[in-house]
Amino acid sequence: MTTKKLNHGVIRKKKSAGFKSKPDKIIKLAKPSQKDVLQLGSYYRQGRFSDVLSFAEVLLQKFQPTDLVYNYYGLALEAQGDLKKAIQSYRKAILIDPNFADGHHNLALSLKSIGNIGAAIDGYAKAISINPEHFIAHNNLGNALCSIGKLEEAIKSYSKAIKVNPNFSEAYFNMGNVFRSLDLPKKAIKNYRIAVKKKPNFVEAHNYLGITLNLVGEIRAGIKELEQATKLKPDYAEAHNNLGKAFYYIGRIGDSLQKYNEALFYKGNYAEAYCNRATLFLYMGRDQDSIKDYKTALKIKPNYSEAYFGLGNAWNLIGEENKALVNYNKAIQFNPNHLSSKYMVASLTGKAVFSAPKEYVRDLFDNFAGKFDNSLIGKLNYKAPTQLMHMFANAFGQQIEKFSMAVDLGCGTGLAGKAFRKYARFMVGIDLSKNMIEKARKKKIYDELIVEDFSKVLGQRIRVFDLFICIDVFIYFGDLSEIFKLLRNRSRSLSVLAFSTEHSDKRSFTLSRFGRFSHSKNYIHSLIKEYGFELVSFRTENLRKEGKKWVKGDFYLARRTKNNFCIDSAMVA
Repeated sequence: MTTKKLNHGVIRKKKSAGFKSKPDKIIKLAKPSQKDVLQLGSYYRQGRFSDVLSFAEVLLQKFQPTDLVYNYYGLALEAQGDLKKAIQSYRKAILIDPNFADGHHNLALSLKSIGNIGAAIDGYAKAISINPEHFIAHNNLGNALCSIGKLEEAIKSYSKAIKVNPNFSEAYFNMGNVFRSLDLPKKAIKNYRIAVKKKPNFVEAHNYLGITLNLVGEIRAGIKELEQATKLKPDYAEAHNNLGKAFYYIGRIGDSLQKYNEALFYKGNYAEAYCNRATLFLYMGRDQDSIKDYKTALKIKPNYSEAYFGLGNAWNLIGEENKALVNYNKAIQFNPNHLSSKYMVASLTGKAVFSAPKEYVRDLFDNFAGKFDNSLIGKLNYKAPTQLMHMFANAFGQQIEKFSMAVDLGCGTGLAGKAFRKYARFMVGIDLSKNMIEKARKKKIYDELIVEDFSKVLGQRIRVFDLFICIDVFIYFGDLSEIFKLLRNRSRSLSVLAFSTEHSDKRSFTLSRFGRFSHSKNYIHSLIKEYGFELVSFRTENLRKEGKKWVKGDFYLARRTKNNFCIDSAMVA
C-alpha cells in the first residue's frame, strides 16, 4: 500500500538576507502568510482541489513563490489526474529548496505513478537522506523496490519505516504482502495481524489476512477476517468475492453463491467473481449458467486463461469435446505454462502423457476439500474405503496383529484412514492438498499429516512402512512403475499394499477425457510381481457414479514377499 502524501502547512523560518528594503520592495519580495498556506492545506484536506489550484495561483501571482505553495499546487494537480503538471510543480518546489524532503517524496510518488520507477527510487532516497526519520518515504521506497522485484530490499525499507514509527500499520501490511508473494504465509499472517491491531478499521489488511489464512487452511479464521472487512466496507466487492471462495471451500454452497452475487452487485465488471461463480454453478449442476458466467468473464477480460480453462471443463462435462478443446487451447495461448489445460488437451486428443501435473491435482482437491465427503458419499455413492477394508478383513481375518507403521498415500479428508485406523498403531497421512489435510486434521485420525507429493516423501525419508493404503490415487498416474519402485524401497518383508484403480479392459493404462487414468488388471499384476509383491486378493466392483452410470473399480491386496527387502540408493533423512 502506497501511503498518501502528507499535508504540509508549517512555514519554515529562514535566516534574513541581512538588508533593509524600501516599502515597495518589501511588498514585491513578501511571501504568503502562514495563514494563507494553512488555508491551502485546509482546502486540500477537504478535497477541494479546485479551490487549492485557484488560491495557489493567486498566491503565486501576488507573492514570491515558495516551496510549500508549489507543493500544494502539485498535490491538487495530481489529485485531478494531471501528473505532468504536478511533476513540474514539485520540481519547482525543490528548486526553491533543494532540502525540501516532502517535495522530493511527492515528486517520487508522481514519477512512480507514470512508471518511472528508477527516478522514483532516487527521489525517495533523496527524501530519506534529507530526513532519515521520514517513515512514509521508507515505506514508499519499499513499494517501489517491490514493484521491480527487489523484495529483500523492500523488506528492509518497510522495517526502517516501522523502526521510525512502530505504529505505522501500512508498513506492516506491505511487509505482509511481500511475505505472501515469497510464499511465506505464516510471516505474512503475523504482519497482517499487527496491521489490524494497530489500525482496527484497516479494511485491506482484514481482507488480505483472511485470504492468507484461507491459503494455510485456516478457513474459519479467514472467513472471520473477511466478514470484518465487509462489515467495515459493505461495498468491498473483493472481500465478498473472497468470502464466496472461502464458503465454497467448506461446502457452504448457498452462502458462497450469495457472496459472489454481492460482489457482482457492487462491481458489475468483476471478471474473477464471474469466473468463481461459474465454477460454483458447474458444481451445482447448473451447466448453462456456468457457461454463461465464464463467457461474461471473458468479455470483461479476454485474456483470462482460468476462465478459458473453466469453460473448457464445462463443455467437457456435458460432452462438447470440440468446444472444450478450443477453450483449453485458448487458455494455453494466453498462458503457455497452464499445465492443467495442457493435461486436459492430452486427455481429449490421446496425446501420450504419464501422469497428471501436481498443480492440477493440488488445485482440484484444494477447491473440492469442503465438499469432498458429501459429494463422494452423498452424490456419487462412493464406498471404496469401506469396500477395500472389508476385502482386507476377509483376506487376513485374525491372522495378524496391528501394523506398526501405516501410510495413507493421497489421504484426502481421511475417509480411507478412518476405515483402516483400527489396523495400525501409527498412521501417517500424505496429500498434496493443504485444504484436504486440514479437513483430515480436524478428524484426528492420523498420528502425522504431511502436505506434500507422496512420491517425494517416500523418496527422501528413511522410513519403512508395513501397510500402504492408496485409494483413488493411481487415477492421476498412468505409468505406475516408479511408484511401485518407491513402495518396494519403503516396505519391509510381508508389508501389505491395499489400493484401488479405475477398471480398464484395454491396454496397460488409458487417460479418459475427464483427466483420469484407468489401468488394466494385467498391467497391475505385472507390476506387483516385478517389484517384489504377491497378489493376495482382487475384486472388481462399482467404484462411484458418474452421472447416471457406474464407474467400475479394481480393488487389490498385495503382500511383500519374504526376505526381499532392498533400497536402491542412499536417501536423505
